Amino acid sequence: MLMTDKPVCLTGGQGDLHGSLVTPGDNVLGEAILIWSGTGPTDRDGNGPSLHNNSIKMLAHGLGEQGFYVLRTDKRGIAQSKSALKDEAEITFETFVEDCCAWARHLKNELRPNKIYLIGHSEGALVVTLAAQKMKFDALVLLAGIGLKPAELLRRQLAGDQINLTADDLKKTLEIILSLEDGKKVENIEQDLMGQFRPSVQPYLISWFNYDPALELSKIEIPTLVIQGTQDLQVSGENADRLAAAKNDAELCWIPNMNHVLKCASKESRQNYGTYNKPLLPLADGLLPKISQFFQKEQT
Repeated sequence: MLMTDKPVCLTGGQGDLHGSLVTPGDNVLGEAILIWSGTGPTDRDGNGPSLHNNSIKMLAHGLGEQGFYVLRTDKRGIAQSKSALKDEAEITFETFVEDCCAWARHLKNELRPNKIYLIGHSEGALVVTLAAQKMKFDALVLLAGIGLKPAELLRRQLAGDQINLTADDLKKTLEIILSLEDGKKVENIEQDLMGQFRPSVQPYLISWFNYDPALELSKIEIPTLVIQGTQDLQVSGENADRLAAAKNDAELCWIPNMNHVLKCASKESRQNYGTYNKPLLPLADGLLPKISQFFQKEQT
């Protein structure tokens, strides 16, 4: 029997959530993986309005070929799960954590797997970390995960060469971040900053800023693998180091030449970001074997 990839639905009072379940062929391990995607309006495949790279879909299919059941989802308010979010102002970071746990319960009830593993990409690394505090899982992979406090990460990204903000806009942006970090909404947002800081998204940012990813990781006990690409221009290696240091038994793995969307890239920014819209470009060498070997090690 060949591997299949079929849509699944999680029915809830606030609207249906949608995803895809990869079912392996003959080499079935009886173990399931739940993947939570990264920052922003990213769908189950790792794609969004301005990017199309299929990174999460490729990851799910690759692990399916290794014998795992793999579930990936459209986040609430995104893609097919769009109708499950009526008002953006109602969503917080905890909403995604609860949704992650709901999908995990769905996996347990439908498949009855021997073990359930979690993979979180980028911002999703914190989602699965918090989910692992609420439910029993068997292992955790943090993939290009944010390890700094989110507000600090944003400040550093804004100071980067790739951000073309005027000095005035940078000053205003940093003031907004500081206010949200203090739990205070900012009502008067200028039009050119509405995309990132519109009033309706501020409750989410305030809730996200409450967390220190490294501190939260230190609270869980399950085996953890931290994976970082050497060519990630969005999330620096400092984040991986901080996560790994927070948990004494965490394993840290560097994937040579891998960027933030899990593809092989150079340090040159134009080429690196160009891979964000190359859906046929394969995942970086070494990524799939490392994750598969880590999970298979946890079978014993």
